[in-house]
Amino acid sequence: MIEAARTGDDLTIEAGAGTGKTSTLKMLARDRANRRGAYLAYNKSIATDAAKEFPSSVTCKTAHSFAYGAVGRQYAHRLNGPRIPARQAAIILGLNEPVKLGETMLAPQQLARLVGETVQRFCYSDDREVQRMHVPLVNGLDRPGQAELAKYLIPIAQKAWDTDLTQLDGRLRFTHDMYLKMWILADPVIHADYVLLDEAQDSNPAVAGLVSRQPAQRILVGDRAQAIYGWRGATDAMASFDGRRFQLSQSFRFGPAVAAEANKWLSLLETPLRLTGYDRIPSRVGPVDEPDAILCRSNGGAVLRVMDAIDQGRRVALVGGGTDIRRMAEAAQRLQAKLPTDHPELFAFQSWAEVQEYVEHDASGSDLRCSCG
Repeated sequence: MIEAARTGDDLTIEAGAGTGKTSTLKMLARDRANRRGAYLAYNKSIATDAAKEFPSSVTCKTAHSFAYGAVGRQYAHRLNGPRIPARQAAIILGLNEPVKLGETMLAPQQLARLVGETVQRFCYSDDREVQRMHVPLVNGLDRPGQAELAKYLIPIAQKAWDTDLTQLDGRLRFTHDMYLKMWILADPVIHADYVLLDEAQDSNPAVAGLVSRQPAQRILVGDRAQAIYGWRGATDAMASFDGRRFQLSQSFRFGPAVAAEANKWLSLLETPLRLTGYDRIPSRVGPVDEPDAILCRSNGGAVLRVMDAIDQGRRVALVGGGTDIRRMAEAAQRLQAKLPTDHPELFAFQSWAEVQEYVEHDASGSDLRCSCG
């Protein structure tokens, strides 16, 4: 792998759990200490840790950090500004009247929220203009209604981007992803001889596109089986990247028993990577009567586990808190009481019966079934 990196070819390194990914990257960097490198990390803490371990010839930053120095600092006053309520955002956007889409009536503040989400999805993308795919699906809208919504929202979202969000004196809510998008749209060149993109499987198309256009050698590292940020617009940059491919499969984190179980699931995911366990680490796979941690696929499943633990007299903590779950439950209660809700997942429904019918008969309602339990 180090010899391949010396050729200057682009590389894609599939690294399984505990296989020494960071150690490998450090060796690659030390082998090329006389050349400038750039290490793009997913979050600030990873970048900070990497800066302590990589040679000084490598600049370790997040994509946002690169963008902030070039563009974002000019908008610092907007980042620190007050939150803009949806009703006020609607006024800024000129959304003064409700819009009827099929049998669904959307209020101005609801439309403002959808414009904001459309712009956010645009920022995650590698597109240069707002497109139909950026308009979020609204639970309760049929396909013609969704198409009508996209046709209505796209020009409003594009205008919001062009005349407010990219302006120093704009009034709409400005986020870190917006100055990152502005920087990427300017087709910047990262001044380095090679660029390392860590956790490439969780990079959104905007960052993946930025790296793919760099004139430097590009080295993508990650594990496609551990992609967890699809909900934030992440896509598998490794799948479409044209680089020489390598694998790190010997794990030093667990023993053969865990590796064997992991390989069963990797085969179901149809990924070519298979792990080898470290035989010096004793490990076993089997049922646990009182587990210390439980992974849940859905909000509904998490709530059931929390309630079961409480019934057993056990103290339980919900990682990340329960605010989102509570808000969904409160919105469901309002609909059950025949009251409207402004929850972004449920505001298009007029009653709880409509939600139940949607989940039961519409394939796109499967995620809502998980959220509502």
